[in-house]
Amino acid sequence: MSEAALGGRHGAPQPAGHADPSQVARPYPPAEEHGWRAPTPQPSPRTAGTPRSSDALREHLRATDLIAPHKEAPSKGWRRALLKVSGGLINVGESSDERTVRGLKAAIGANLRGTYTVVVLGGKGGSGKTAMTVATASEFARNRNDQVVAVDADPAQAANLAARVDPKASSLRAINDDLNLHRYADVGALTGHNQVGLDVVASPRHGGARGEGLTADEFSKGHMRLQRFYSVLFVDCGVDLEHEVMKGVFERADAVLMVASAVPDGAEGASTNFEWLRDEGYHQLLSRTVLVINHIRPARNRKDRKEAAKLVATLREHFGSWVKNDRIIEVPFDPHIASAGELDLRRVNPKTARAVLKTAAALAAGFSTAADAR
Repeated sequence: MSEAALGGRHGAPQPAGHADPSQVARPYPPAEEHGWRAPTPQPSPRTAGTPRSSDALREHLRATDLIAPHKEAPSKGWRRALLKVSGGLINVGESSDERTVRGLKAAIGANLRGTYTVVVLGGKGGSGKTAMTVATASEFARNRNDQVVAVDADPAQAANLAARVDPKASSLRAINDDLNLHRYADVGALTGHNQVGLDVVASPRHGGARGEGLTADEFSKGHMRLQRFYSVLFVDCGVDLEHEVMKGVFERADAVLMVASAVPDGAEGASTNFEWLRDEGYHQLLSRTVLVINHIRPARNRKDRKEAAKLVATLREHFGSWVKNDRIIEVPFDPHIASAGELDLRRVNPKTARAVLKTAAALAAGFSTAADAR
């Protein structure tokens, strides 16, 4: 067959390099034309509990992490000296002992609802009950921003609470008789005061005055008036728990400070008091009782010290069924506390001061439970 014939059958030959349009491959139509759509890309799946990188960063990097923690300035020792000579630039912070003291003071100064009434009982005469009332109440007074008062409810002729604080104090009976007590300044004109801000109310029989001790009704009325002005109220009581005034005292009590002297027969009276409280149904008070083992005489020699330590261990074991060990405080002998004059807490030796501070903090631990029980 001739080339002409071939050309006539297939058409004229195309120039080199130009494909026949009918032979050029057409692109596939879009997928949408076939009813199929490519899936939208999804982020990698997160397993439960796996934070995003930004979340993890926020979790491990807070603003507070970029700020140096605050250090309380030390108050004594080489730490204080270093802070002072460096002009305040080098603050290594408090010692562990300073942190302990600050914690005890914070407990004493904690917020309080209503009036917290502490009843102070002695196992027997000569236990140092009144001195411990003044010392512990003074610790509250100098570590709180509100008012603290100690009231003498001892019906005995020898009641001497005011003599350890301010002999010029009036009695609760006088406070009851005054109908113009509208402000703290009004009641403050009748109470006595010491150097750290503790107020005191004397016994009606203070200073040899004639007359009867307080009745339960008189105490209740006086307590009702005083609670308008005071957040913490200590009551120095006599040894006779059956006296009529004690009914009014215990009706308003939130805690008990029991004082036992560190002498061979010192446990006898305190044990009697614990049993009386149990038998009379004051179980809530027992749960908020702090026991002080008070050294009322100095050790003369090493033998005395060893015997005293053995006695204290025996007393701790004996009273352990009534009071938890951390609420049993041993108070060393202190010549200033043992004296008969006005007691100034700033003049006691450091070991005694620490024991008194612990006693106050142990009593303050009952703030919340007492408020719930009211």
